[in-house]
Amino acid sequence: MENDKNKIILVNIVEALVKLKAKGLMKSIEMCWCDKCFMDVCAITLNKFNPKYVTTTRGELLAKISTYDHNYQSEMMVEILKAMLIVKKSPRHGNTAAGS
Repeated sequence: MENDKNKIILVNIVEALVKLKAKGLMKSIEMCWCDKCFMDVCAITLNKFNPKYVTTTRGELLAKISTYDHNYQSEMMVEILKAMLIVKKSPRHGNTAAGS
């Protein structure tokens, strides 16, 4: 059986970066960070970028993400913050308590 860490995977690096950054940013301000709000922020943000698919192993995924992080960091932060404002203003889940 192949070690899971060495398994080849296909990943959208831009999506992985947005998900990593969005959750932390959402928790840092007073807004809901439930799964629905989190996914809405990610979807709005990802629609602003072209996907960047790579093949890698699970063990090398963080290294790949770090490499691409420098290329997208400023623009991505701006787009995540814009998406957060949209979601915060009009959450689509009905419960706006933080973390619910």
